[in-house]
Amino acid sequence: MLTTLKWLKINNFAKKSTVLTYAKKRYSCRTYLISLSACQLSGPMREGHRELRKSQGMDSEGGEGSTLCKDAMANTVDRDWNIFCENGSLSNFGAYGILILNRPICISPENMCQLWSNACWRITVDGGTNRWFDFVKEHSLSLPLPNYITGDFDSIRPEIMDYCKKQDGINVMKTPDQDYTDFDKGLNVLITTSPKKLDNFVVVCENSGRLDQIFSNLNTLYRATLDGFLFSKDSISWMLHPGEHKIHIPPPLCNQNELCGILPLSKPAKVSSKGLKWNLDNHTIEFGGIISSSNTYDGSPEVHITTDTTIIWTMSYKQ
Repeated sequence: MLTTLKWLKINNFAKKSTVLTYAKKRYSCRTYLISLSACQLSGPMREGHRELRKSQGMDSEGGEGSTLCKDAMANTVDRDWNIFCENGSLSNFGAYGILILNRPICISPENMCQLWSNACWRITVDGGTNRWFDFVKEHSLSLPLPNYITGDFDSIRPEIMDYCKKQDGINVMKTPDQDYTDFDKGLNVLITTSPKKLDNFVVVCENSGRLDQIFSNLNTLYRATLDGFLFSKDSISWMLHPGEHKIHIPPPLCNQNELCGILPLSKPAKVSSKGLKWNLDNHTIEFGGIISSSNTYDGSPEVHITTDTTIIWTMSYKQ
């Protein structure tokens, strides 16, 4: 439905030009120390960082900073999102990496096994390492070990850290910089260490609890240079950048009247849609005005969305 928020005024997210510089030193047990520092930029991207990203095959003309900085793209994009099979189960995400943040893992063991096993690169972030090992043990799963564990390590249990340091397949990378969240730093580790160029990334993270953490996760997702998906037990959320988007909706989600939403981010967005019960027709959505929340589908197999700036698409699903 379309909701008018007359009582709420949220300023645009402040975006400053930053770049993450890495000082990497190797230790025994495949342990690394990374220092991330913010540098003011006079232009869209510092040349040295541009060359680094080009050498890694990750340069993005749509961004203004590091692997975490991407403004709404100037050029429109046409995207076909097909992340579900016809029976409602998860489909293939292509070449993707996966991050486990320090939040309860509430998705089903089946979905967790699929997401983890099919990922090209696997990262657990600080206390998320505890949660991953606990989840695997609780459900008696047999899964590949993380490729990296990272964070400032203020919440990982000592016995888990000791175990990880002894495993040949796990790299331990400390990222102590407090100017960035664990999600920020974990995403940088994912992108810069993956031996394969990634198409996108998946984050397993519940969207309940502290509101500031929820907004922080969305901010990181917004600035990322790769498409990212936030997975919780109830919903999947990702960014739709300027252009036309087609989202395939499997019959089970249509038949069960699952909910969905289109939400603004840093500035007002002009949005049109087809395939929803309450469609937008060149409406401007913004905080302080109209947003599309608790919407659902009209029975069509596809939802078409056109937007002139980056917005959030979120959809519930049954596990």
